[in-house]
Amino acid sequence: MSKPHLRLVRLSDDGNKSLGVLEVYRHRSDRSPVARFFTLEPPWKENRRSVSCIPVGDYTIQRRVSPKYGLHLHVRGTEPQRNLILVHAGNDVKDTKGCILVGVGTADLDGDRDLEVTQSKLAAERLLALVPEDGTQDATLTVVSEIYKVA
Repeated sequence: MSKPHLRLVRLSDDGNKSLGVLEVYRHRSDRSPVARFFTLEPPWKENRRSVSCIPVGDYTIQRRVSPKYGLHLHVRGTEPQRNLILVHAGNDVKDTKGCILVGVGTADLDGDRDLEVTQSKLAAERLLALVPEDGTQDATLTVVSEIYKVA
């Protein structure tokens, strides 16, 4: 079985949150994703623990179980500055302390004129189904930024 590859493309960062798209490929060399999810993370704050998204770069992903989040994904390669960066369900930036939240779509869920991710539990379940269950075939994750400042 080939290793799945995830590609997170950050599209916006308003200083309160970062929104993006997570594409899932069966293999790193594939050109067409088999699934696409929306993401919500904290904004970039110099990689500070609990308040910042992780830096752009390459990481590995493993399935993990915890009492708080149940089955979710663990982003490896952020250590030693950051640890326990997870991909899990949640809709709003207050649901994360540096982790990546996934959703099926985006909407203003709380009337504050800011977008949140929607149907996060469904998205997390679908994403988990695409990542191998045993630790022998860790998935890879590439985080890129396509945020452009308009002057």
